[in-house]
Amino acid sequence: MTTGICCQGAELKKTGGNRHGSPVGSGVFAAPGAFFEITEIKPGKIFSPNNDNWNDRFMIYFDNPNDDNIMGRIYSLRGDAISDMKTDATGNCIYWDGKDYDGRPLPGGIYIYQMEVTGTESKIINGTCIIVK
Repeated sequence: MTTGICCQGAELKKTGGNRHGSPVGSGVFAAPGAFFEITEIKPGKIFSPNNDNWNDRFMIYFDNPNDDNIMGRIYSLRGDAISDMKTDATGNCIYWDGKDYDGRPLPGGIYIYQMEVTGTESKIINGTCIIVK
């Protein structure tokens, strides 16, 4: 997991760890935009998939400069896989519509998302989202 990388603008900054979180010497630098990064989560953690065109999807936007493979999956709090996240037309966002693998709407509650990045980098990002009805 990326823990020591800090890039802003066109400036190079020293890091305290490599892109996999391992300690490195003081001579290691990270180029801006060189690694996968989540840029925004919309509409935040809470969404309401009720087909009113307002916060109907849980969306994760990201920068993926190395075109790494991105896979997203949704789990119940018990750890059961209940849906895969889909990629939007831009390729820079994955989303979930609040439905299970069979297309059935799920009840309100807390769900776990997991993004897996593979390719130039390898990392797993976990978090939660909430369906409200």
